[in-house]
Amino acid sequence: MGRIALVIEFVQKILTSGGRAGVAKVNPGGGANITAQHFADSGDDSYPLPGDYAAMIDTPRTGSAASIGYVDLANEPKAKPGEKRIYARDSNTGQTVLEMWLQNDGKLTVLNNNTELTILPSGSIRGGNGNGFFELQDDGVFNVNGTEIKTDGDVVVPFRITATSMVAQGKELTGHNHNAGEPPGTTGPNL
Repeated sequence: MGRIALVIEFVQKILTSGGRAGVAKVNPGGGANITAQHFADSGDDSYPLPGDYAAMIDTPRTGSAASIGYVDLANEPKAKPGEKRIYARDSNTGQTVLEMWLQNDGKLTVLNNNTELTILPSGSIRGGNGNGFFELQDDGVFNVNGTEIKTDGDVVVPFRITATSMVAQGKELTGHNHNAGEPPGTTGPNL
């Protein structure tokens, strides 16, 4: 028989076999709290929080069960048909702090409150935060805050002109001269 119970706490315990396993103390409602051993997919290292609901099946031991899945009712689901979204939560507030979203259009997005990284089906990889961005375009050109590195290694820096200055490749050009014969040994004015 299966049942649903409210998670009260979750801990990792060392088993008599020497391995480690998660154990949830749950309140099934209408009776004593029970202990449920945590079961999930191999390779899934997840830690449910108090307030989650556990789906459980009974085991032969008295007052014990096996927890086979959990539901987080505090955070709204976002995944659409065919998608998978994995997220981490703040252990105190339960709020989402990081997510990885495999979307049904072939896009992968990883984001937290400050940063987003996206892999597009075209092969382009984009990332950024409030202070800058980068993109490895599907044609191999790498763009960092507007400066491009071409596939042959050439670097293309944006040219900016303001009311008071002209800047190219990080060099102030307004009023910048080299007379003939001065270093770097040119034969005429360099701007």
